[in-house]
Amino acid sequence: LEKKEAIYQTQLQERFRMAKDLHDDIGATLSSISMYSEAIKNQVKEKLPHLENVLNKMGENSRDMVTSMSDIIWAINPDNDDANKLVSRMEAYARDICAVKDIQLHFIAASTLSHIKLQVEQRKNTYLIFKEAINNAAKYADAKNIRVLLNLNDREINLLIKDDGNGFNEATVRKGNGLKNFEARAKEIKGNIIIDSKGGSGTSVSLMFSI
Repeated sequence: LEKKEAIYQTQLQERFRMAKDLHDDIGATLSSISMYSEAIKNQVKEKLPHLENVLNKMGENSRDMVTSMSDIIWAINPDNDDANKLVSRMEAYARDICAVKDIQLHFIAASTLSHIKLQVEQRKNTYLIFKEAINNAAKYADAKNIRVLLNLNDREINLLIKDDGNGFNEATVRKGNGLKNFEARAKEIKGNIIIDSKGGSGTSVSLMFSI
């Protein structure tokens, strides 16, 4: 038991170190690239207007990377192992997106999740699946309502994201990176994902995995 505890504490310290290094080094560098590209754009947009699109893309890509890095740092940090932290981050993200798009969010999470600790990969992949599903519903579905249900049944997490938007015909939509990402992330945590959609009937994304 003492040996296991020592290994566990070593792993925790390594995760704290990695989170700090990513934040201080890579995160700061990406943020500075975004700021530099914006500063250069303001200086050259009159004399070299053809560079504006390139600098806009550079700034946009670096800001996207800052967001992705923030998600990774959050997942690695041991302070966020409690499922409650995952629930809070998911709800805050969904509310921000829905507020911008004037979509009504209905978010329900089981109180039993408060006693659960999740592995790093489980938290990361659950959050990224959720984030992509919310983004898809907000950007493309023309939805008025998004419903999120997060439950714990025995030792299985069940996540449902459902919208009342346009939906799509799975038989005619090419399987792009989004759907492939869902399946790859679910597989990484030995889970199952079901996407159900029909044109005009909305879309539901269901994720299930054991803890």
